Amino acid sequence: MRWLGPSFVLALVLLVLPAKAQSVQQQGGCIIGHLRNTARPVSPDIDNVCASTPNAAMPGGKSFQEYYAWVMPFLMTSFDNAERAHCGVPGCATGGAHVRLVLYYEGRVDVAVKRDEITIAIAAGAIDFVEAITVMMFQDMKDDPDRSATNGLRQWLDGLSTEGGQACRLRTPLKKFTLDLKENFALIRAAAAGIYTFIFAHELSHVRAGTACGIDPAKGALAVETACDKIAFAKVTEYGVGLPSQIVAWFVSVHHYERLAGPMLAPAGMNLETSAPARDWTARARSISNQWLQACNGSSKPPTCSSGWRELQQYGDDLIGIDLPEPCSK
Repeated sequence: MRWLGPSFVLALVLLVLPAKAQSVQQQGGCIIGHLRNTARPVSPDIDNVCASTPNAAMPGGKSFQEYYAWVMPFLMTSFDNAERAHCGVPGCATGGAHVRLVLYYEGRVDVAVKRDEITIAIAAGAIDFVEAITVMMFQDMKDDPDRSATNGLRQWLDGLSTEGGQACRLRTPLKKFTLDLKENFALIRAAAAGIYTFIFAHELSHVRAGTACGIDPAKGALAVETACDKIAFAKVTEYGVGLPSQIVAWFVSVHHYERLAGPMLAPAGMNLETSAPARDWTARARSISNQWLQACNGSSKPPTCSSGWRELQQYGDDLIGIDLPEPCSK
């Protein structure tokens, strides 16, 4: 496989560190992982949300909890690694707060924020998206020095660019691959976990550096989220669990998908991009790519500057350069 240097192996090694959480719970249409202060009961707001969330039937006749049983241990390990990256050990950033991850099937999960609780709700569709993006990126790395890969990420993004203005419908990532998923399963799972670790490290940046991550909040939501991205990226890459090209690919893919599906995703009468400027995912991907380039050209190089990093960084820049699609038409 092309471009897979030591940084990928390092991420895989760190991935096997065990999560400290002792409690995984099924609650209505949710799977809940309790990471810290696990003796505390589920709060009424979570109870109510999960009780009203559909517990859908999945392929093979499996329940939602059976089909996604593998996810929560991975998410909990990724959260632990994010906290290790920030300050050394699980619990060092969250203190005595009750930390929980909530995986749900569909709908919207709104959770009241409390000082002694940290709750992160994640849709199963987001997990599917990350996994598919990861596989397609590996497809590119295997076959695509000249943009010729079949069913790779570039092809999917190029395809979205041709569908702007057409009738709105869900366009999920491609599911047919020439990549040997069994042979490359461990690397694919490690790369996907790198995205989860970055996401959690971003949220922990809000906790440790303040809501605005150390900048003047008057600069706007995009500037604040970019500042948190920078802190998270520095932490996870120094620790060796962040895969920069994968983070960039995820940002770009989310932006392309949201741009195309915007009329379906935004509240009635609102424009997703203008109403939520922090969702300029391409600008945030460009910031990450530049930060990676500067780190690897500096004197103190993180593990992600090992062999092959420049090709991977250029791959990410190529993804950033693909034209965004026009929104679909209702």
